[in-house]
Amino acid sequence: MGGGAHVRNNSENRYRFDVDEARNFLELLWFYVSHETLYYEVFCLNDSGGKIVKFFKGPNAPREATEWLEKNWRRLVKGRYHVSYGVLPRKQKPEKGRGKASDVDRGQWLWADLDYKKDYDRIEDIPIPEEAKRVALERGYWYEELEDHALKGVYRSGNKWIYVERPLLSKVVEEVRSKLGMEPTLVVDSGAGYHLYFKLIYDIDASKLRRLEESVVDILGADR
Repeated sequence: MGGGAHVRNNSENRYRFDVDEARNFLELLWFYVSHETLYYEVFCLNDSGGKIVKFFKGPNAPREATEWLEKNWRRLVKGRYHVSYGVLPRKQKPEKGRGKASDVDRGQWLWADLDYKKDYDRIEDIPIPEEAKRVALERGYWYEELEDHALKGVYRSGNKWIYVERPLLSKVVEEVRSKLGMEPTLVVDSGAGYHLYFKLIYDIDASKLRRLEESVVDILGADR
């Protein structure tokens, strides 16, 4: 039912939140023509198990969700929350938590989460420069942004080191086109990879959408 966008570190403006970009994205993702009231989700989770679930309804949902995020951004950053958004609308507001699959009866998007990361027990074994390892040991992370959205980096997660080697976006899009016969409508930088979104020409019911979504995930080898 959902996708995610993590709070990212920016060397010039730490943990930046772009209000206009977020609103424009949600306006596209959450646009449905409906005589019924639809509900849209923002879900926040941190490594300590803290959860925040918010639902916004109707055509004003993108604006209201963005305003809520802007108002609470410092709290979310301080609490080290990962901020995610529900891709598909709910036909009713769940009575508890995030709800269940039966709360979704239709949708117009397919998506895939592509990750390019590997776990290491020792930072010494990771193929990055020695200076990068020193920085990572001091800060808990290191990354280098390359051309065409490619990235190399490492960060600590518990007692593991996570190495990220994200390929060129153009290469990923070319591979997707060769496997699916189409390109993604939207691409989101997820840090360790890319989130790909494919907009359908019209809404379809949830059972058909689920079958298509499972096929896309299988074909692309995406995170299930």
